[in-house]
Amino acid sequence: MTASSLPNDLVAALTDPQILTITLFGETRGEPIEGQIAVGCVIRNRVHSGRWGGSYAKVCLAPWQFSSWLPQGGRANYELVMETARQMATSTQLPDDPLLRQCAWVSQGIIGAWIIDTVKDATHYYAPAAMAPKGAVPKWAVGRTPVVSKGQHLFFVGVA
Repeated sequence: MTASSLPNDLVAALTDPQILTITLFGETRGEPIEGQIAVGCVIRNRVHSGRWGGSYAKVCLAPWQFSSWLPQGGRANYELVMETARQMATSTQLPDDPLLRQCAWVSQGIIGAWIIDTVKDATHYYAPAAMAPKGAVPKWAVGRTPVVSKGQHLFFVGVA
């Protein structure tokens, strides 16, 4: 997925903090706040590396990086993410969802560098419980040891 595969007007109407908030909402809705922070740290580490783009929007919308922006990553989650993006793009107020508001708080802390890196410079993660078939491992994670586990996610460094 690229930003161009999303409606251009939607992408243009969203700010970096909004896109990060929506990404956290889509990727970590079943996680405790520590898991949300951890995924936010991965995204910030990617922004700082420059490999996936130099902004939160570019990193979050980079091709095939975050399943919540892909229909193939789960249709129901994708549709919720798209509806949330539409709501945020057309309103000056955050939707009245406590979890989304928490994700917005985390995104402010990630972008503002108020939240320290809790994932030891990790730039990759995956949720074993979400893998299909059960027990599958992403190709990039085969033979690698996670540097940390937070919530339902495993986090990795040094992935080329």
